[in-house]
Formats: sequence, C-alpha cells, structure tokens
Amino acid sequence: MGFGNVFNPDTGGTVPDAAPAAAAAWKELSVSDMATVAGGYSLTHGAGSNGFTQRITIDNAADSNYLMPSVTSFIYFDTGLSLASLAEKKATSLSILLEFSIAPGDALITDANGFFNFGLAITNNTTIGSATTGLFGGLTCTSTAGDTAVRPLSGIGKSGNTSSLSLSTFTSAGDNGYDYSNGDTVVSIQLSASGLNAKEASDKYGFTGGDIIYGIKKGGSVYVNDLLENVLKDDRRAGAGNLYFGLIAGQKTSGFGGTANSKTLDFNLHYLLETMDV
Repeated sequence: MGFGNVFNPDTGGTVPDAAPAAAAAWKELSVSDMATVAGGYSLTHGAGSNGFTQRITIDNAADSNYLMPSVTSFIYFDTGLSLASLAEKKATSLSILLEFSIAPGDALITDANGFFNFGLAITNNTTIGSATTGLFGGLTCTSTAGDTAVRPLSGIGKSGNTSSLSLSTFTSAGDNGYDYSNGDTVVSIQLSASGLNAKEASDKYGFTGGDIIYGIKKGGSVYVNDLLENVLKDDRRAGAGNLYFGLIAGQKTSGFGGTANSKTLDFNLHYLLETMDV
C-alpha cells in the first residue's frame, strides 16, 4: 500500500512512496540549487565555511526596517511545481529549516550602525513584493550585549501583502528561552505551511496557514526550540507561478548615525515537501 507521492527535486515531479520512511526524507540544498534576487543590496552567494554549505554577504546599500520584501535579497529554490499542479493534489505539506550559528559576540550582533535581519520566505513569485500567496518571517540581530541581541520578528508576513515586520522578543531567559549571559547560540529558523486546494476557484492554490519556530543551543550545546511560536492564517489563493522558497536577508541602516558594515551569514538550508494525490 502506498502513502502518497514524494517530491523528487532531480526531476521536478513526484514519485510513488512505497513506505512511510521514504516520505519523511529531508533534503539539503546546495549552492548550485539556488538562484538569487539581489533586491536593494550588492549580494554575493557561494560556498560556506565553519561547517555550513552556503554563504551570503550583503552590503549596506538599502534599509530593511524590518525584513522588507521590497529591498531584501532572496536566495531561493525553484521547486519546479506550478500552483496549478499543486491544485490537483489532495494534500501538500512544506517545511523549511535554516541552520546557522549566532553566538554572543558574533560580528552580526556587534555592529551598532546596522541591524542584520533575515529569515525564510515561501512565494509564487521571485519578486516577493509581487507575490499573490505565501508567507515570510525571521530574526533581527541588534547590537545589544544582552537577551535582545537576537530578536524574533513579530508574527509572519504575507508575501506580496505585508510590507515589513516589527520587533518582538524571545521568551524570558530560563526554560527554552534565549539567555545571552548563559552563552546561548541562536541556530535555526523553521517555517512550515499547509497547502490550500481551491481547484474550482478562479485562483486555485494557496497556503491556508503557517508557523515559524526558532532553535537555540543552550550554553552553546543543548538544542531547544524557544517557546515563542508565531502563526498565520492566510486563505489567499493564486492561479499562476511556481512554488519558490528560500532565505531572505537585509539590514536596517537608518537612525544610527554611522555607516553599517556588510553582513555575512553561513548557513544550511533543508526542506521537506510532500504531496498526496486525490
């Protein structure tokens, strides 16, 4: 007995899933899998270091206050799946995991003239501001040597609808919370969404909702998820475009009185994408 179909990134299609174990296979994306939209920045993308497979560097040419799709860089994967084809499915589930390492004293949290903000996006347009479905969210690095050195952004934005996000905070230091003085390291963002089939509507497909969670290594060693969870209900649908997802990045440069440094992030990007036929 089969358990639906599993997306095959090599062919852009799906293959029958013969066993539950095969349906749960996470994939890691390489530099060659990705394409880029620079946005308002000078962007470089290539091989990572320090145990990570990818790296980006952005300059200080634009002001992202905070995580503004109109200026952020987008380093994305084209699944090759059209929204029209997804509208033929009974179910679609997508989860994306971004891994990185921001420890106390990291260069990303010591620049008082530029706050790096980054995260994950799902969209049907490589120009996120022109998308008609999808979602995005992430983190901001500040220059505070304390529990607000790295801050989650408020909620989840709607791709093509939300112009920017604002600052939020992790749960209080302690159980699963971010504690700068404890040597905690922020290490991941996971964005997940469920598909919405609207085959008989003029716009056929979207994401009914999504959630984002954040990973922390307590004292730099014990992995936990911060208890803050942002969720989004979104029933917007679109009939055009492919399913794209990936890393978005920018930095806030206004209001500081000085010149921001360029920002570099080493990262891994994993995903789990499954569909089930009607």
